[in-house]
Amino acid sequence: MPASTTGGNANRVFFVEDGTVRGNATQSFTVTLLTAGQSAATQVPLPEGAKVLVYSRGSVPATTLSMMEKGFTEVTAASKTAYTAVAGDQIGVDTVANIVTITLPASPAQGDEVTIMDVSASNGFATNKCIVGRGGSNIQGSASDLDLTANNQCVTLIFTTATKGWQIKTNSTS
Repeated sequence: MPASTTGGNANRVFFVEDGTVRGNATQSFTVTLLTAGQSAATQVPLPEGAKVLVYSRGSVPATTLSMMEKGFTEVTAASKTAYTAVAGDQIGVDTVANIVTITLPASPAQGDEVTIMDVSASNGFATNKCIVGRGGSNIQGSASDLDLTANNQCVTLIFTTATKGWQIKTNSTS
């Protein structure tokens, strides 16, 4: 996104839709937003399939996102057994064929959320678990990954602080 115009900062509003494919051998793309001239560390990745309203404040590196539609991606163990999540991801996981690992974002911000759910037609997490990789941050205050092992389980994690890390916001198995 542009940082400035002839008259000063380029304050703009953008509508962005992520129509990319992630996590397979031939196609693996992530849409990221970045203000021109800023460090790559300030880029903001979008969840697969998300539709967002973006407010760019010109030369300020931060970008304000408003999720119009969070998007949804399905990770099917028959075609891919690992996926790296971004903030706002809603991920349906099919573990009928294999164990699947979903890795949480490596540099989360306070309030970031990721939802992971069992969408297997049969068997599911109780047969082949879903491993939630911590991505370098703690999960519930522990430097350990989280195993999802109940069929039909749906978990939403929210990032709180560096010490606590990712906390389970909701955990449903029915």
